[in-house]
Amino acid sequence: RRVLSFYQRQRRHGLGCGRERVIFVRGKGRRDFYSPGSFARYVRDYGHRVRYVSYEEVGRLRKANCAHGPRNGEGRPRRPELPRPEMTSEKIKFGVLGTSRVAEKGVMPAILASERAELAMVGSRNPEKGKEVAERFGCPTSGSYDEVIWRPDIGAVYISLPPALQEEWAIKAAEAGKHIYCEKPAAILYASAKKMVEAARTYNVRLIEGLMFRSHPQNVRVVECIQVGALGELLHFEGCFAFAMPGKETNMLKKEIGGGVLNYCGVYPIAASRMVFGEEPVRVFCTLKIDPETGVDTEARVWLEFPGGKVAFASSYFGSYYQ
Repeated sequence: RRVLSFYQRQRRHGLGCGRERVIFVRGKGRRDFYSPGSFARYVRDYGHRVRYVSYEEVGRLRKANCAHGPRNGEGRPRRPELPRPEMTSEKIKFGVLGTSRVAEKGVMPAILASERAELAMVGSRNPEKGKEVAERFGCPTSGSYDEVIWRPDIGAVYISLPPALQEEWAIKAAEAGKHIYCEKPAAILYASAKKMVEAARTYNVRLIEGLMFRSHPQNVRVVECIQVGALGELLHFEGCFAFAMPGKETNMLKKEIGGGVLNYCGVYPIAASRMVFGEEPVRVFCTLKIDPETGVDTEARVWLEFPGGKVAFASSYFGSYYQ
């Protein structure tokens, strides 16, 4: 009898981490699963030989030298114990800073739908708007940004403010001991990003940028295929994100608060190239087309060179068809 572990590996981004699925297999030999598909096919064809076991049972079996231990007297070394993620039965109470469209359309509904999270408070510069949004989402309280981050029972904050304002409130949230889920782009300057990361490390809190596509199961599967060599050696990446010209009243076209297509759109294909190659670029070249009326960039083309001669081209546009 052997105990086998199937690891659905996922690059660690923010709060995300790998999930371990453990099965107990009757019979000799060893079975490795390199993808969810191979695991599903094995269960389909040999389900009578499989049963799920708890972490506690795995621990007992490992202590009894049944898991990953010597076989047939060959003295194979043990595999190191894998860390288990800390789990709690209590819900994480979220406070929301800002009532943006993304917050209302995506994040707050997701918090309400989660079994592990609770929407505790909505913060807004406009008290009436904050109260209206809180009532619409069944949130019991609303208030200012400071009231949200210093409320003692709130464990994490979601910051959905204009890009130029997020550094200030992310650092304040870290000082208040709150974990931080920050809408993209989390910062518009390298120096700002360094300050945010340093604050999170100093106060021992997590800081994650809201690029959700990196945790989407489809893209997790793509990364798995790349890591096991199913696609061969990748040498070139090309990505584009574009849509129609936003209204002049939107934050996307306001230079003073971090507007521009690079901040709002270009971050996606750039982040995707880093995810696909699994490395950071060593050279970057960028051209921007600046709108003379608003002063923000409406077209961005970015060339990135990665180690080993791999190349990525990322482009983004305001005033194009959706792509």
